[in-house]
Amino acid sequence: MKNFRKSISSNKLSGDKHALNLFVKLSVVALFAVASLLAWQTSARMESKMSEESRQAGRQLSNIGKHQQTAIFGTNSTTNSPLIPTLGNYPNTTVAAGANTITNTGKIAFTSTRDNPNFDIYVMNPDGTNQMRLTNNPEGNLDPSFSRDGSKIAFTSYRDDFISEIYVMNSDGTNQMNLTNIPGFDVLPSFSPDGSKIAFTSSRDGIPEIYVINSDGTNPMRLTNNQADDFDPTFSPDGSKIAFASDRDGNQEIYVMNSDGTNPMF
Repeated sequence: MKNFRKSISSNKLSGDKHALNLFVKLSVVALFAVASLLAWQTSARMESKMSEESRQAGRQLSNIGKHQQTAIFGTNSTTNSPLIPTLGNYPNTTVAAGANTITNTGKIAFTSTRDNPNFDIYVMNPDGTNQMRLTNNPEGNLDPSFSRDGSKIAFTSYRDDFISEIYVMNSDGTNQMNLTNIPGFDVLPSFSPDGSKIAFTSSRDGIPEIYVINSDGTNPMRLTNNQADDFDPTFSPDGSKIAFASDRDGNQEIYVMNSDGTNPMF
């Protein structure tokens, strides 16, 4: 009987140790699961914050979905008048519509996910033919804007450590060059009519504001300065004015100012 009790006690102790070991292992697994979840949530928040900069800047990039037609809207870079949409029929195509996406020769610049889930820039004829990929970078390229003569395209690129910068390239995709290279998000470029300047949105001073730079990247100048978000600038056809969006009165409205930033008007 004494040996039997000792055996039971030994078995009970062994069982307790086994349960303790199991509890420790499960705790470790749970901690790893929690850590992985937190890391995933942090990564998701970072990605959301990065993409929010472009959303705050006013560009809506709508993924139409696989095997559906995508309407490409644009504005004539000479007159800034709306043009009739051209339809594409490519899977995974997402397009950006805005000022100066169509040249006076009719070429259309657009962004697509057909070869890159993070977007690349393409051009095509106004009837949808001769579609050509201009950028090839895994981090994403978007917001194309033609110069008036059609020789250059300014665009936003995330290739520099996933920080958006303003780039410019020849209209055939050659000679891609970073113009900004400053901490903060720089997005939504728009050429002036004479091609000498580029207006864009930047958060380099904390919140989205409108800036201009020379088309070679020199002489950056801040045009707006308030606690609201100012974004999505577009030059008037004569280059004397810049239209932009702002939420300075509590909701998003269209404003216009002189091209040097003076006399902003609702």
